[in-house]
Amino acid sequence: MTAMRMRSFIMALVVLSLVEPGLAAPVFLHHAKIVRTKQRIGDWEVEISRDPFSERQTCRLRAANHAAFYANGAVAFRFKSRWDLREAVYRVDGAAPRHSRDDLPQLLALKVPIDRGGMDNASGGLVWIPYDRLVEANQVTIQAQPNRKPSDFQFRGLRALHDIAIARGCAPDSRFVER
Repeated sequence: MTAMRMRSFIMALVVLSLVEPGLAAPVFLHHAKIVRTKQRIGDWEVEISRDPFSERQTCRLRAANHAAFYANGAVAFRFKSRWDLREAVYRVDGAAPRHSRDDLPQLLALKVPIDRGGMDNASGGLVWIPYDRLVEANQVTIQAQPNRKPSDFQFRGLRALHDIAIARGCAPDSRFVER
Protein backbone atom coordinates (compact mmCIF):
# COMPACT_ATOMS: atom_id res chain seq x y z
CA MET A 1 0.00 0.00 0.00
CA THR A 2 1.40 3.39 -0.94
CA ALA A 3 1.92 6.12 1.63
CA MET A 4 -0.97 8.16 0.19
CA ARG A 5 -3.36 5.21 0.38
CA MET A 6 -2.22 4.43 3.92
CA ARG A 7 -2.92 8.02 5.02
CA SER A 8 -6.33 7.92 3.36
CA PHE A 9 -7.12 4.61 5.06
CA ILE A 10 -6.11 5.97 8.47
CA MET A 11 -8.12 9.17 7.96
CA ALA A 12 -11.16 7.09 6.97
CA LEU A 13 -10.84 5.02 10.14
CA VAL A 14 -10.53 8.16 12.27
CA VAL A 15 -13.63 9.68 10.69
CA LEU A 16 -15.48 6.36 11.02
CA SER A 17 -14.55 6.18 14.70
CA LEU A 18 -16.05 9.66 15.22
CA VAL A 19 -19.24 8.97 13.26
CA GLU A 20 -19.85 5.35 14.23
CA PRO A 21 -17.52 4.35 17.09
CA GLY A 22 -18.77 0.75 17.21
CA LEU A 23 -17.60 0.02 13.66
CA ALA A 24 -14.07 1.32 14.08
CA ALA A 25 -13.47 0.00 17.61
CA PRO A 26 -11.91 -3.33 16.57
CA VAL A 27 -9.27 -1.45 14.58
CA PHE A 28 -8.26 0.79 17.50
CA LEU A 29 -8.13 -1.76 20.28
CA HIS A 30 -5.35 -0.94 22.67
CA HIS A 31 -3.75 -3.67 24.69
CA ALA A 32 -3.19 -3.06 28.35
CA LYS A 33 0.33 -2.01 29.19
CA ILE A 34 2.75 -4.34 30.89
CA VAL A 35 2.61 -3.77 34.63
CA ARG A 36 6.00 -3.60 36.37
CA THR A 37 6.67 -3.55 40.08
CA LYS A 38 10.11 -3.00 41.57
CA GLN A 39 11.42 -3.50 45.05
CA ARG A 40 14.89 -3.04 46.47
CA ILE A 41 16.34 -4.42 49.67
CA GLY A 42 19.99 -3.87 50.52
CA ASP A 43 22.22 -4.54 47.52
CA TRP A 44 19.57 -6.34 45.42
CA GLU A 45 16.40 -5.51 43.52
CA VAL A 46 13.55 -7.48 42.03
CA GLU A 47 11.38 -6.40 39.10
CA ILE A 48 8.22 -8.35 38.33
CA SER A 49 6.54 -7.70 34.97
CA ARG A 50 3.07 -8.95 34.06
CA ASP A 51 1.69 -8.80 30.53
CA PRO A 52 -2.13 -8.64 30.82
CA PHE A 53 -2.57 -9.71 27.19
CA SER A 54 -0.54 -12.93 27.28
CA GLU A 55 -0.80 -13.34 31.08
CA ARG A 56 2.94 -13.99 31.16
CA GLN A 57 4.96 -12.99 34.16
CA THR A 58 8.70 -12.47 34.16
CA CYS A 59 10.94 -11.74 37.10
CA ARG A 60 14.35 -10.11 37.28
CA LEU A 61 16.32 -10.56 40.46
CA ARG A 62 19.64 -8.78 40.23
CA ALA A 63 22.23 -6.79 42.10
CA ALA A 64 21.30 -3.13 42.18
CA ASN A 65 24.52 -2.35 40.30
CA HIS A 66 23.63 -5.08 37.72
CA ALA A 67 26.91 -6.91 38.42
CA ALA A 68 25.06 -10.14 39.22
CA PHE A 69 21.66 -11.75 38.55
CA TYR A 70 19.63 -14.80 39.56
CA ALA A 71 18.36 -17.39 37.07
CA ASN A 72 17.56 -21.13 37.16
CA GLY A 73 18.55 -21.62 40.78
CA ALA A 74 21.95 -19.97 40.44
CA VAL A 75 23.54 -16.54 40.59
CA ALA A 76 25.67 -15.25 37.70
CA PHE A 77 28.42 -12.72 38.30
CA ARG A 78 29.43 -10.50 35.40
CA PHE A 79 32.99 -9.98 34.23
CA LYS A 80 34.38 -8.87 30.90
CA SER A 81 32.91 -11.11 28.20
CA ARG A 82 36.30 -11.78 26.61
CA TRP A 83 37.82 -13.10 29.85
CA ASP A 84 38.47 -16.82 30.11
CA LEU A 85 36.84 -17.76 33.42
CA ARG A 86 37.61 -21.49 33.47
CA GLU A 87 39.99 -20.98 36.41
CA ALA A 88 37.69 -18.75 38.48
CA VAL A 89 37.82 -19.30 42.24
CA TYR A 90 35.41 -17.93 44.82
CA ARG A 91 35.00 -17.64 48.59
CA VAL A 92 31.68 -17.25 50.39
CA ASP A 93 32.02 -15.08 53.51
CA GLY A 94 35.77 -15.72 53.65
CA ALA A 95 35.44 -19.52 53.80
CA ALA A 96 37.78 -21.89 51.96
CA PRO A 97 38.27 -21.19 48.25
CA ARG A 98 36.22 -23.18 45.75
CA HIS A 99 36.81 -23.54 42.01
CA SER A 100 33.73 -22.54 40.06
CA ARG A 101 34.22 -25.56 37.77
CA ASP A 102 33.49 -27.80 40.80
CA ASP A 103 29.89 -26.53 40.64
CA LEU A 104 29.37 -27.65 37.02
CA PRO A 105 27.47 -30.89 37.81
CA GLN A 106 24.98 -29.01 40.01
CA LEU A 107 24.66 -26.14 37.51
CA LEU A 108 23.97 -28.60 34.69
CA ALA A 109 21.33 -30.35 36.81
CA LEU A 110 19.67 -26.94 37.36
CA LYS A 111 19.77 -26.30 33.58
CA VAL A 112 21.78 -23.12 34.04
CA PRO A 113 22.83 -21.64 30.67
CA ILE A 114 26.55 -21.83 31.38
CA ASP A 115 27.59 -21.94 27.71
CA ARG A 116 26.69 -18.42 26.65
CA GLY A 117 29.90 -17.54 24.80
CA GLY A 118 31.56 -18.93 21.72
CA MET A 119 33.59 -22.11 21.30
CA ASP A 120 36.77 -20.42 22.51
CA ASN A 121 35.18 -18.90 25.65
CA ALA A 122 31.95 -20.59 26.63
CA SER A 123 31.39 -18.61 29.84
CA GLY A 124 30.55 -15.36 28.06
CA GLY A 125 32.00 -13.46 31.01
CA LEU A 126 29.81 -15.06 33.68
CA VAL A 127 30.79 -17.01 36.77
CA TRP A 128 27.81 -19.08 37.99
CA ILE A 129 27.35 -20.20 41.60
CA PRO A 130 24.38 -22.31 42.78
CA TYR A 131 21.94 -20.24 44.86
CA ASP A 132 21.89 -22.76 47.70
CA ARG A 133 25.57 -21.96 48.36
CA LEU A 134 24.69 -18.27 48.69
CA VAL A 135 21.40 -18.28 50.63
CA GLU A 136 23.03 -17.28 53.92
CA ALA A 137 25.94 -15.35 52.36
CA ASN A 138 26.79 -11.74 53.08
CA GLN A 139 29.65 -11.48 50.61
CA VAL A 140 31.20 -13.49 47.79
CA THR A 141 34.73 -12.79 46.61
CA ILE A 142 35.62 -14.04 43.14
CA GLN A 143 39.04 -14.20 41.55
CA ALA A 144 37.96 -14.42 37.92
CA GLN A 145 41.42 -15.24 36.55
CA PRO A 146 44.69 -16.33 38.16
CA ASN A 147 46.86 -13.39 39.24
CA ARG A 148 43.95 -10.93 39.04
CA LYS A 149 42.65 -8.91 41.95
CA PRO A 150 39.52 -10.58 43.44
CA SER A 151 36.14 -8.80 43.21
CA ASP A 152 33.68 -8.56 46.11
CA PHE A 153 29.91 -8.92 45.71
CA GLN A 154 27.48 -8.05 48.51
CA PHE A 155 24.38 -10.10 49.27
CA ARG A 156 22.26 -8.04 51.64
CA GLY A 157 18.68 -8.47 50.46
CA LEU A 158 19.05 -11.39 48.03
CA ARG A 159 17.31 -14.02 50.15
CA ALA A 160 14.46 -11.71 51.19
CA LEU A 161 13.82 -10.60 47.60
CA HIS A 162 14.01 -14.17 46.32
CA ASP A 163 11.35 -15.17 48.87
CA ILE A 164 9.19 -12.15 47.93
CA ALA A 165 9.48 -12.97 44.22
CA ILE A 166 8.44 -16.61 44.82
CA ALA A 167 5.47 -15.44 46.93
CA ARG A 168 4.40 -13.12 44.09
CA GLY A 169 4.33 -15.90 41.51
CA CYS A 170 7.91 -16.07 40.23
CA ALA A 171 7.92 -19.85 40.41
CA PRO A 172 9.02 -21.99 38.67
CA ASP A 173 12.55 -20.68 38.25
CA SER A 174 12.03 -20.43 34.48
CA ARG A 175 10.15 -17.15 35.09
CA PHE A 176 13.38 -15.50 36.21
CA VAL A 177 15.15 -13.81 33.30
CA GLU A 178 18.35 -11.84 32.90
CA ARG A 179 17.09 -8.79 31.05
